[in-house]
Amino acid sequence: MPEVALPGQMEAMARVREWLAAWRESEDLIQLGAYVRGTNAVADQAIDRMPEILRFLRQASGEGTALEQTLEWLLGLATAEVEPRLVAADRRRARRPRFNS
Repeated sequence: MPEVALPGQMEAMARVREWLAAWRESEDLIQLGAYVRGTNAVADQAIDRMPEILRFLRQASGEGTALEQTLEWLLGLATAEVEPRLVAADRRRARRPRFNS
């Protein structure tokens, strides 16, 4: 994946995967209403972001999203935790024209 994704994108993907894993680990407690906030900071973040993460992951059949829009959405999900300089650097690099040799 490092061959096709920029560092900030990789960081954002890792953060979202971490939240999904924390959600899965705590899901039974969350669904039963037995989860206690503050028990696990990553699970707390996952709970707060899960509606938006699910919107990001679900796409209706036949619905398309441009790559740039998808990457902006992904970075938006994770920007609270991703190093801002990496996100800014990714955006600058993504706008540079690429020439085939």
